[in-house]
Amino acid sequence: MKILIMVFLLIPAAAFAGKWETLQKCKFLANPYNDGDSFHVSHKGKEYIFRLYFVDTPETSLKYKNRVKEQAKYWKISLKATIKIGKKAKKFTAKKLNSKFTVYTKWDDAKGSSKMPRYFAFVKTSSGDDLASLLVSNGLARIYGMPAGQPKGDSANTISKKLKKLEKKAKNKKLGGWKK
Repeated sequence: MKILIMVFLLIPAAAFAGKWETLQKCKFLANPYNDGDSFHVSHKGKEYIFRLYFVDTPETSLKYKNRVKEQAKYWKISLKATIKIGKKAKKFTAKKLNSKFTVYTKWDDAKGSSKMPRYFAFVKTSSGDDLASLLVSNGLARIYGMPAGQPKGDSANTISKKLKKLEKKAKNKKLGGWKK
């Protein structure tokens, strides 16, 4: 019983309500397990792992070879090229989050292989840009994964349409994974 109570104290209250919570002035934490769409964040002295809604950046190694094959098929590129795009996405995200940023989350479980819980989120950079949109518009992420409507914003359907337009532009410009 004591352990159960301690676990509940560690979980944010919003996790049970399914309501959006805004975490402002977040700090990106360097971690070898970070990638372009999933990364460690510090907020008010606590560490979290967040996974972006709507997008999937390529893996940075062949640890999950079947996933890399699926990603390579999406862009119609080699496994080696897919890993290279994954590494670019990882660096891109770290650079975009080098200043304080904002996380919007409902504490939806994004699963993952870490012992720490991972939650889905929308992330706005210090300049107010949506990180998922930036990744897609640079050809560094595919539209894939958990959808959600934004808090006080666009519906999941509207966001999906916007991302598809951004992807089409990146494809036409041959950016990121669309470069052939």
